[in-house]
This record gives sequence, C-alpha cells and structure tokens, in this order.
Amino acid sequence: MINPQNIFSSFSVIDLDSSEKFYNKVLGLKTKKDKMGVHVFIADEHEVFLYPKNEQHIPATFTVLNLVVPNIEEAAEHLAKHGISLEKYDGLWQDEDGIMRAESAEDGPSICWFKDPSGNVLSFIEANNQ
Repeated sequence: MINPQNIFSSFSVIDLDSSEKFYNKVLGLKTKKDKMGVHVFIADEHEVFLYPKNEQHIPATFTVLNLVVPNIEEAAEHLAKHGISLEKYDGLWQDEDGIMRAESAEDGPSICWFKDPSGNVLSFIEANNQ
C-alpha cells in the first residue's frame, strides 16, 4: 500500500510574481511563495502548487483549476473589474457574457472560463447547481 500523506495539484506558470499577485489579489486566495514556487491555498484544505517554467511554459489548453463560487455573475464582474475577460468557445452555448448557464441541476452547473497571467485555463462554477 502506498499510503500517501497528502495530495495536491500543480501546474506551471511563466512568472511567479505575477502569478502570486493574480491568485492572491485578484482571486483572493491565500498564497505563500518560496524558492520552489507559489503555494495557493483553497478553503484552507486544498493546495495547488505553481512552479516556474519561464519561457518554456506552455499554457494548459484544458481547465486546470475549477473554483466553486456562490454567484457566477458577481465572480465574472469581479474579473472584469480587473481587466480579465471570459473565454468563449465555439460549440458551447455560452451567453453574450461568456457564461454557460444551466437552467436546472440536470443541465449541469453554470460555468465560465478565464485565463491566469500565464494563459492557463481556470473556471468559475456556480455552487447552487453544480
């Protein structure tokens, strides 16, 4: 049996300083920077580790982090105030704001996607219908 002591996710970024600022100041998450990278703490229980790849970084083309929020419109407006636009994808039924809205829980959650300073794809998912 392996018996892991902890589990966390990680992905690369271009620049640790701009990434720490984005995750801490824009998304409001607790961060801790050390010589290896930036630790991002979510709900004091989960950790995501951001490590530098500098110019070798290739942004993830898939969602690397989903953040469950109580109100997706407020979360999207918060991003807009920081100059961050939502991503729009062909083939998805997103509204003009870029939010894919669920009409019921059976439709799945309302969700929107955006990118961090390194181009990695993140999402907001509305809590009440996930």
